Amino acid sequence: MSKKGNSPHTKRISLPKTLPVAGRKEHVWIASVSPGTHARSGGINLLMLLRDELSVCANLSETKRLLNSGGVLVDGQARKDARFPVGIMDIISILPAKKAYRMQITGGKLKPAEVDAKKASIKYCKVVGKRTLKKKKIAITLHDGRSLLADDNVKVGSTLKMELPKFKMHGSISMAPGAKCVVIKGKHAGKIAKLENISKRTGSIPARAQLKASEGDFSTLANYLVAVDEDF
Repeated sequence: MSKKGNSPHTKRISLPKTLPVAGRKEHVWIASVSPGTHARSGGINLLMLLRDELSVCANLSETKRLLNSGGVLVDGQARKDARFPVGIMDIISILPAKKAYRMQITGGKLKPAEVDAKKASIKYCKVVGKRTLKKKKIAITLHDGRSLLADDNVKVGSTLKMELPKFKMHGSISMAPGAKCVVIKGKHAGKIAKLENISKRTGSIPARAQLKASEGDFSTLANYLVAVDEDF
């Protein structure tokens, strides 16, 4: 993807409130994210993650040094661009510290949650698109922007468990009643609940899902859910 025209800075106040951006009122600009697997509005860059969230690096210089050494993996691949975006469900490995994190919503914000080595070997990817190519091959699009060939039995809305670093399909989870789901958007973002049912609407009105959680039942848009399993 071309980087032409990609501004190196973005106004802090224009970024979604789900992104952990410090000093929105005190400072105007923040380093933009480079083109990558997540949209600008859906992720933070590695500089923000390593310096502001994990306190692994004190400044840009230290961040670049760590990245250039190959010390940071995103979904099993070394990334050396300090502006590379990381978003929901991404797996971040800090090799010198021997620690790994999954990006998820905590307290309404996109945050890194530490995970063990077993959990760090799997990435949960929601299927958001599906199309037929030549010779009847099926291509699917995942929530992080990746596209890959898959079996026709894979349904939009389901979740694929991708084994890292090869990004090989390890299993799938259906978005069906009884499924354990994580809410990734909306006022209920961050909640983990059991899916009761999905009510489809007519026309362009988005489907709504009814869920049951320990703190009470609630409903949200079905598009805001990612189905997971007990290994999550």
